[in-house]
Amino acid sequence: MLEKFYRAIVHDGIREGWLRFAMLEWCGAPAAFDISLVRGSRQITYLVSRDASIRGYSPGRVLQRHVIRVAAAEGLRTFDFGLGDESYKLLNATGSHEVANWFMYP
Repeated sequence: MLEKFYRAIVHDGIREGWLRFAMLEWCGAPAAFDISLVRGSRQITYLVSRDASIRGYSPGRVLQRHVIRVAAAEGLRTFDFGLGDESYKLLNATGSHEVANWFMYP
């Protein structure tokens, strides 16, 4: 069910121009992929995945550099690494914003 959802938003988003999908291949197989959302001059990372079996080659980092370069070449002014405090995000960021979630339960 979730796979069907992701496939739908990737196809619709690319067609509409608000989604970017990038994939890095290693030896003919997917090594990392990035799904980002674009709004105005900002690109926001939505979902990133990497093949843990080749972690030593840093496929996620290689793809991230490519994605950021393409965003800059397209004139986007802000690259947002998305939610989370993973070390790679903080290492490469020029700043961060705290986000709070509020939930209401019956």
